[in-house]
This record gives sequence, C-alpha cells and structure tokens, in this order.
Amino acid sequence: MISVEIPDAIAMAETQKDRVMFTAPKGTKERLKVWADSERRTISNLCENVVLEALEQWEAKEKGGVPSSIEKEK
Repeated sequence: MISVEIPDAIAMAETQKDRVMFTAPKGTKERLKVWADSERRTISNLCENVVLEALEQWEAKEKGGVPSSIEKEK
C-alpha cells in the first residue's frame, strides 16, 4: 500500500469551495462529459465555469449593466 501525505496548503485549497449538487434529465451527464472532454476539463469544472458565467450575466442584468466577460471581448 502506498501512503501519500497531502500538504496542509493543498488540503486547505480543496476545502475553500462549497459543494453544489443538482439533478438533470437522463442523458445530460453524458452530454456534459462530451463537452468537458472536448475542452479537456472535468464535468465539475465545466459546470462551475458555466454557472459563474451565467451568474455574472444575471448580476449585470439586475444592475442594468453589461457583464464584464462581454465587456472584455470588446
């Protein structure tokens, strides 16, 4: 058996995010996997980025502005 010790800094970094779970229609997970694989990401990372972008757009809309991600593209 191999024993690996994780430095405190790494262990701390892993716990600084909240866990969010959701249910989706059949087939959605496989479709997300195909998308994530095409971008060399995990499904979790893909979903995190999609949600963060959607939140940014929603917050900008609520404030009557333009999302900063869209502003950066100009």
